[in-house]
Amino acid sequence: ILVLGDSQAFGFGVEDDETLARQLAELLAAVHPGRSIDVVNGGVPGYGTADQVAYLERMGHRIDPDLILLQFLSVNDLKENRYPAATWARIEDGMLTAKREADSSEEEFEDVLWRWHRYIKLHSHLLRLLSDSAGYLAIRMGWSGGQESMWGEDFDTEDARRGERLLLQLVDIGRDLGADTVFLFTTGQAHVLEGTVQDLRSREVLASAAERAGVQWIDVGTAMSQRPDRLDLYYRKDGHWTSQGHRAAAEIVAPLLEVASDEMEESETSQSGDGEASGTAI
Repeated sequence: ILVLGDSQAFGFGVEDDETLARQLAELLAAVHPGRSIDVVNGGVPGYGTADQVAYLERMGHRIDPDLILLQFLSVNDLKENRYPAATWARIEDGMLTAKREADSSEEEFEDVLWRWHRYIKLHSHLLRLLSDSAGYLAIRMGWSGGQESMWGEDFDTEDARRGERLLLQLVDIGRDLGADTVFLFTTGQAHVLEGTVQDLRSREVLASAAERAGVQWIDVGTAMSQRPDRLDLYYRKDGHWTSQGHRAAAEIVAPLLEVASDEMEESETSQSGDGEASGTAI
């Protein structure tokens, strides 16, 4: 199983054995003690869907997965696809590092501000602390619901189309590798704490892509919002999953993979005579 995603899947702020990939492997091993199950963590901080497609194209044959789990983050994936990692980052000493120079002469003014804010946050601990603290306070005070720009819901029609196209491309690459794909819809702590996950436009984009591709998707965000421990699933300052958050995600995903596997087998049978199967949430 190959887990693709960004810093959330990567496990920013937790140990390797606390990540979604590692905890998912443990849960699946407990259910299937006689099988060898490897879960590879392919999460990379700063990656959007465009970068995950490139990763799969480059590494897919080496990893040779049977199943791909794509962790989609509603907060920034659709907007980050405007600027794949190659346009804003480079490798320095084996690490993905923000470029110090940027040619923004042809960018829209609002996009320049977005990239500048992102760059400064990557390099200023003080600004990050102030920004993240203000964001968490807004969540707890109930002020965050309408702030679309803060939670990634200010994407435009082209962002949605690009995102859906990339999701379909990733599924096709997986099929060429002989792998099934399941989308994992994840979101930030604001909508999980407020119980508004199902109102997100980004959720509709992922659902549409799943339907067009004929793959299953798991609404991890809604499931998290219904847990009694939801206040403990995210770091308050930066919004990444805590160890408990990774565990919760693994507990949500693991049993549903069994359902996804059964439905994939059924859809493969039906496709032999009835054409493409529709993707549904599980």
